[in-house]
Amino acid sequence: MKFPSIVFLIFNVLGIVLGNVTSSYTICLVIELLCLLVVIFINSKNKLIYFIAILFGIYGSFITVHMKLDTSFSRYKGKNIRINANIISDKTVKNDKYCYVIKTTRVQFKQKREEIARKLLLITDKDLFEDNYTYGKEIYFVGKVKLPTNSRNIGGFNYRTYLYEKNIYGTVFVKSDLIKIGDKTKSNKMLEIGIKLRHKIFKIMDEMLAPRESALLKSMLVGDTQYLSCDMIKKIREYGLAHLLSVSGINIVYIVIIFRSILKLAKIRYRLVNSILIAILGLYVLVVGFTLSLIRATIMTVLSLMGEILFYNSETLLNLIVAALIILIINPFSFYSMGFQFSFIATLSIILFAQKIKEYLEKKPINKVLIEILSVSIAVNIGVLPLEVYYFNKLSLSSILINILISNAHSVSVFAGIIMLIVRKISYILAKPIAILIEIMLKFIFIIAKGLSSIHFLTINIVYIGITGIMVYYSIVLSIFMYKKSDKAKIFFNKYRNIIAGIIMIIILLYNFAPRDFKINFMDVGQGDCILIKTNHNKNILIDGGENINASEIIKNKVTNIDVMIATHGHMDHIGGLINVVNSVDVNKLIIPDTNYRGDMDKLISQIDTRKTHIYKCKSRDNIIIDKDTIIEFLNPDINRELEGENDNSLVFKVKYKDKNFLFTSDITKDCEEKMVSNKLNLRADILKVAHHGSEYSTSEEFVRRVNPKIAVISVGEDNRFNHPSKVVLERLKNNNIEVFRTDECGQIIIATNGKRIRIFRKIINFCR
Repeated sequence: MKFPSIVFLIFNVLGIVLGNVTSSYTICLVIELLCLLVVIFINSKNKLIYFIAILFGIYGSFITVHMKLDTSFSRYKGKNIRINANIISDKTVKNDKYCYVIKTTRVQFKQKREEIARKLLLITDKDLFEDNYTYGKEIYFVGKVKLPTNSRNIGGFNYRTYLYEKNIYGTVFVKSDLIKIGDKTKSNKMLEIGIKLRHKIFKIMDEMLAPRESALLKSMLVGDTQYLSCDMIKKIREYGLAHLLSVSGINIVYIVIIFRSILKLAKIRYRLVNSILIAILGLYVLVVGFTLSLIRATIMTVLSLMGEILFYNSETLLNLIVAALIILIINPFSFYSMGFQFSFIATLSIILFAQKIKEYLEKKPINKVLIEILSVSIAVNIGVLPLEVYYFNKLSLSSILINILISNAHSVSVFAGIIMLIVRKISYILAKPIAILIEIMLKFIFIIAKGLSSIHFLTINIVYIGITGIMVYYSIVLSIFMYKKSDKAKIFFNKYRNIIAGIIMIIILLYNFAPRDFKINFMDVGQGDCILIKTNHNKNILIDGGENINASEIIKNKVTNIDVMIATHGHMDHIGGLINVVNSVDVNKLIIPDTNYRGDMDKLISQIDTRKTHIYKCKSRDNIIIDKDTIIEFLNPDINRELEGENDNSLVFKVKYKDKNFLFTSDITKDCEEKMVSNKLNLRADILKVAHHGSEYSTSEEFVRRVNPKIAVISVGEDNRFNHPSKVVLERLKNNNIEVFRTDECGQIIIATNGKRIRIFRKIINFCR
């Protein structure tokens, strides 16, 4: 059964990936049929299996394409529509915003009514209800549905896929006083039972534990992280303890152990015990919600329990594959979920590697209990390591050590937490000692994790490895663990190892010494500026960082250090994100304007480690040589006269690469432009970064003529409250035959040049020429 299941899963995943990449039914079908022909040609013995497998592939691709091409709300884009819906989730609170998952029943635009049953994420400014229980309530309002977009920067967060994982097709923000609450309630009784039980569980936890420990136990037992502070969540992840923020397979194991013991004491028949356990696990899923790691563990356990009922041997690997297939059939976009990937890779790693690691450790003078913990912990870390690097761009050397030290505390907390919830229904006095034990265990986890995480050399920032790197890693790991002395692979390797080593060396040399373009990356940071320049000599220049750019979005552009960081002025929409970057990436030089106008610049400087980063103040006519082909020439602030205001004292500079010039104007106004023109500065440039996000108070006619660019880039937020860019500015650029690219339309914009020819790449191409 394992072979057919593996083939079905491979074809299903192939179909999902094809559907997501191509968004075309026809292309998916053609490629899948070609794959089928190739596979049958290679191995004609299992034709029936491959024919069934292609059905899994076609199903995966067609459902994926169907979700991506859904037009339920796209036809109403930008329009105020009346929506009737029911709330189908508990409220969650994030960044002082209240979020509810709703299911629409009817949509009305003008006189046209349409029945649409789709999930949306409703975001509002206040709690809609006085009580905590909101499930099933009918609401109606008028608002604009915002369709989720793909990642707007290379390696950035893909919000569309994130929502599709939850079958949510869009978001809508409506002020609470504009939302009307109906009299009717429409609910699924089973889900209603689960949500009510969750509220009772939370009430017990809050009653028995201190707030911080209660919040963490809610995360461990129910997977609800909204009660943890953002800072705490960040620290837990940095400690290498992300699994504490989700429900894992250990919860299912302990529920089975505890309730099986109780049912056996009640002398219930063996087969009936398993049936009751399956029902209890179903109820637990309703309480927690349909998180992918829990669904995976539950399906595997249910298959194992059914095997005992029906007297057949249940294989763990087969159960894992079946669980993956079931989840992907229900929602193909689950494949892109971090929860799905981490859960399945971790479990698969334990199945494939833990026993071999254990056999190796048993030859060493190590305690048997420690060997069990080590073998599982090492196996899991080997499996999820590339995922951690891919998503978080960090390698935590302390994670194995931390998990060894806290694994027992975590297990005791989960086990005791379940016992506490059961005992509390009988007696508060009996439950209190258990609660004290849980608090001790959770405090121990925080102490150990915090102590080890303070040792900074245990965490390494690593460059973005990409899908290719992940595939190479897993190929090497599987080769090592599956390698046998009798394998033909070993004979082949021994015979051709010199040739293989030579090919690898050639690839490395070509990669390192092949000619590189000079690239300017205009990152999409909303209403702000963030520009990353990568020179052809591997020098990295970062100009501003938006208000809150994530450092990983810089690292995912294959950057692990910044040679020159330029903070143009002290407004947070330019330097706020730089604070995140300096805390995650090594910075050699920080350039700030030499002016009395500092704004929030001190907030950035306070985060700088002056032992590693040198701070320089620059004015007009200062120059910095980056490498033999690249120089930065500063044009503002003026060395003689300081203008009024933060914006007009921004750093304005020209980056020169061979024969090409790029002018960066920060947030200057027409006053500063006129001053530079009157000072007869050489403003000529091939590319202009338009000042102040396209504000009407910048980019004057005379200034544009003096610069005379071929291309203009506007860094601007989508649907911003300032209505940037100004129509006047856009018309002025158009009248001067300047091609305009905007981050709100194109996402990340990449300008590449070899010093002669200029090429433009856009992350989102739909809106761009």
